Amino acid sequence: MSWPCTPDDRKLQQPYARRRTRLAEALRERGLGAAAILPGPSFYYFTGLHFLLLGRPTMIVITADGELLALLPELERLKWLEHYHDTRTFFWQDSDGHQAAFDALVRTLGPMRLGIESRRMRTFEADEFRWRLGSDALIDVERILERQRMVKEIAEIECIERAIAITQRALGETLELIRTGQTELDVQKILSIRMLEGGADGLGFEPLVLFGSNAANPHGTSADRPLRPGDPILIDCSARIQGYHSALSCSAFCKYVSDEHAKIHEAVVTASKVGLGAVESGMTAHQLNGALMDSLRSSGYADMIVHRGGHGLGLAIHEAPYIQESEHEVLPEGAVVLLEPALYRQGEIGVRLEDVVLVQAGTSRALTSFSRELKIVGK
Repeated sequence: MSWPCTPDDRKLQQPYARRRTRLAEALRERGLGAAAILPGPSFYYFTGLHFLLLGRPTMIVITADGELLALLPELERLKWLEHYHDTRTFFWQDSDGHQAAFDALVRTLGPMRLGIESRRMRTFEADEFRWRLGSDALIDVERILERQRMVKEIAEIECIERAIAITQRALGETLELIRTGQTELDVQKILSIRMLEGGADGLGFEPLVLFGSNAANPHGTSADRPLRPGDPILIDCSARIQGYHSALSCSAFCKYVSDEHAKIHEAVVTASKVGLGAVESGMTAHQLNGALMDSLRSSGYADMIVHRGGHGLGLAIHEAPYIQESEHEVLPEGAVVLLEPALYRQGEIGVRLEDVVLVQAGTSRALTSFSRELKIVGK
């Protein structure tokens, strides 16, 4: 079943109800009575609504029977009831505090083991449940929720592909506009505007634009450093469509490239091709990571390997499956993975190339098509 990237209210309910039913089955299998989910990727996945994770407790609870409950601040009443007017919802007002809403929610749930998102639920929210359900009642279900989201439906893939198309076009146009003397922030602004004007709902993150030795910092910060001849350039960017992300990294060089830097770039290109050719449903994440790492190690630049081979992509930039040595998760058909082979030499250069791949039986399908040939800009 497919639904459009901008669903009307009638179609809104269909895929999300089905997903909640599937989660309820997983909760029953693990002896859990419910799962509490805060604003973020899983909240959207099960409701189709975006809420901000702010200081006020805001959450949905999906029970093992498949019922949807919610605990929300009063100011979210209209937004929530527009789509979920039949849902039992415990609203609370700033002037009264949220304790009575938690009391009512837990009375409705009764004694149980409750699943929580360990990387998202704050201590004060977890304590509200511990005080009422018991100190041992909370169980981490972060991995369960990620596995629910791992296999993408047709409409999810369509949204990711739209985001990728916008990102690739914007990045290609931006590379054509780069000139010597521009700062990292100048190029970051150009790329951001191009993605938004190109149709993105928003940005997955502020584009990362790094020049020269800054490119050796995988998650560096764009600043007012000007571009100089010979500088390596690392750009990482993401557009968002209906909550779903693209991700694209590329490397380039200003005016010319040294022989050594060209060899480093070619080593990453080779690893990228190896990874694209290796992806297949049924293989494990660590096998795919091994293929990427083996290619990079055999290039003679093993000392420049800094991070894993990739991760899943969807409603979150980083999600399951994680392409790393310690991860023995089998890649299921329908998963979307980001491959990011990279080499970094501190104080000198960083090269990272990203490709997004839909895992399929047999030959998997690359969703990205950005050219990997060596790029010289700023002429």
